[in-house]
Amino acid sequence: MIDTRNFALLLTDLGFTLMRQATEVYEKSFPALDTLLKVDSRNQQIIYPENDGKGITVTDRTTCNFSSPENFVVLECVPSAVGQRLQT
Repeated sequence: MIDTRNFALLLTDLGFTLMRQATEVYEKSFPALDTLLKVDSRNQQIIYPENDGKGITVTDRTTCNFSSPENFVVLECVPSAVGQRLQT
């Protein structure tokens, strides 16, 4: 099960890079879309690239935090879905 204890390993496996050790911010770049997906572990926030015209829409803010294990599953699916979109 994904939880805060093994979350950093999941992020690494998904291709995220620790950008700011002091703040525990991870980023995953999508160069073809010129956008970033960020995770702020310290503040327990998942920061989806909204309002940048790149096609990611957050319809429910409850998926943008660590409060529920389902949010980790959503985060795991988004990079895969974006990757599939780029291949079509």
